Amino acid sequence: MENNEFIEKKSGKKKIIIIIIIVLLIILLFGGGYFFLKSKTDPNTYLTKLSNDITTYIDSYYNSFQTLNKNYSGNDFKLAGNMQFTTNASDLEVLNSYSIDYDFLGSLSQEEIQIALDLLEDENSLLNGTFYLNNEALYLESLDLYDQILRISELDENIFALNSDTSYSSKDVINSINNFIKYYFEALKLSDFSSQIEGLYTVRFNFSITDSNIENITNKFNELVESDKILKNLLEGNEDNFSFNFAPVDMEILVNIFTGEIYEFKSDNGVNSLEITKDENEDNKYLIKDGNDTHQLLIQENGITLSLYDEELLTYTLSLTTSDKNFTFNLTDASNDLELVIRETNGSTLNMAFNYENKEDDIGLDLNETINYTSNGYQMDILVDIIVENEKISCTITGEYIVGDNLLEKTDLSAYKDIETLTDTEFNTIIEKLMGKLANAKFLELLAGNSSL
Repeated sequence: MENNEFIEKKSGKKKIIIIIIIVLLIILLFGGGYFFLKSKTDPNTYLTKLSNDITTYIDSYYNSFQTLNKNYSGNDFKLAGNMQFTTNASDLEVLNSYSIDYDFLGSLSQEEIQIALDLLEDENSLLNGTFYLNNEALYLESLDLYDQILRISELDENIFALNSDTSYSSKDVINSINNFIKYYFEALKLSDFSSQIEGLYTVRFNFSITDSNIENITNKFNELVESDKILKNLLEGNEDNFSFNFAPVDMEILVNIFTGEIYEFKSDNGVNSLEITKDENEDNKYLIKDGNDTHQLLIQENGITLSLYDEELLTYTLSLTTSDKNFTFNLTDASNDLELVIRETNGSTLNMAFNYENKEDDIGLDLNETINYTSNGYQMDILVDIIVENEKISCTITGEYIVGDNLLEKTDLSAYKDIETLTDTEFNTIIEKLMGKLANAKFLELLAGNSSL
């Protein structure tokens, strides 16, 4: 009898424990569901997530390019190389005789840039000179033309001082872009907002910038920018200050609670309205209604394609494709094709190709560049082709860029002659020497309209 009572008591305790566990599970499930829905439907949380998703993608894509992360130390730089011209156009074949040797030297600490140019005809020097740019003026030295350095023009302001605080790495620029996005969404949190669950799995967010909150939103954004020295300087440029002004607008975003996928976006400022809706008949496709026109946006894993229409006629297509170490941009309309491709190989080589074609006028521009990065700079090979009705003018540019210290020896420019003080005799002497240097140059025949070279 006692055993039966013990078993019944033990069984009763188990039932109570099971009931308590079930109740706790129900509380956890409902509580967890409540907090899950609250986190997914809270406008503040959504803006933070949207900001983080965008900036995380930008960081991830940027970091995939190792060449973009190469930073070199030093106040001086040197870029030296050669430009060679070629053509298959019979009336321009004189260009095949010409090339230019160039040598750029610059020092931020010494506030001077030197540009030495030598025009070659059949590999023989035809005309050369060196330009000097410091914090005061632009000078030219060409002893074949004049026995003193000539000051060509004074500068209204010190360009080195203007740029001394805004020389930033590519990583600084990317961080500034991300910060701009973060600050924008942070300021938007001060708008009038609300959320409403629609159906079983979507939530509609509403954000309104109105006359009553626009000042707070604008001030918040500008305060965040003001505290970000790099972004502030990048936005200001040559302006004395930067101020971003928001405008009244109503925005709606319909989002999948579980996946975060956007089904609908609406924007209306009282004058213009924009509506983006997911196409129910095709995955990854969105319809963009802008006034009376409806455009198409295709969002794929590695890129987007935007097709713009004007009164139901396709005007042009823009596509952007990104993947690890690869960037492609296309812009096409009835007459023009434009493509830009950037690829990285080996973590130290960057290849860029730019192609443009105008089918109506039968003209095109092709640019292919390869940059091989080194420990203190890079080597570059560039080929530029201009095509007009199957005739081509090409320019091949080779060069080496080096960053370091003590690369430039500052030039004494004190014994200059101001070009505006030249006498007529001195000026005519310079012209005579110049014509003497160029008297037998082949391109003069070309300019004179003589193609029998």
